[in-house]
Amino acid sequence: MSHHVLVTFGQISRNLRIKKGYTMADQAKALNCEPSDISSYETGTKTPSNPYIQSFIEWIEADFLSHQNLIKSLNNATNVVSINSSHQGKSRRLYRKLNTLTPQQIRSLRIEVEGKADA
Repeated sequence: MSHHVLVTFGQISRNLRIKKGYTMADQAKALNCEPSDISSYETGTKTPSNPYIQSFIEWIEADFLSHQNLIKSLNNATNVVSINSSHQGKSRRLYRKLNTLTPQQIRSLRIEVEGKADA
């Protein structure tokens, strides 16, 4: 399973957990694992097992759309680029930063990059 796909699963699962008002400690206790495991799943550094994923979906009481997004994130492994392990931390920080951008900021960044690429 790719790092990119796991980060997507991790982001969706983290957002669901926070939306429901749970902490990593709550989740770890309910799913019989360590908070560090939850962190690893959410950042994509560790692969969650299928039983864990099913337990998480049941525990979080995911609605149909959230459930489908979790499954889709695990099944969509196209266009993945391997990241050298020495760059994974930087890559994760960049990925998190990019995910906080508004659509307008993304368009501006794209124009900037494309403009520089044409020069």
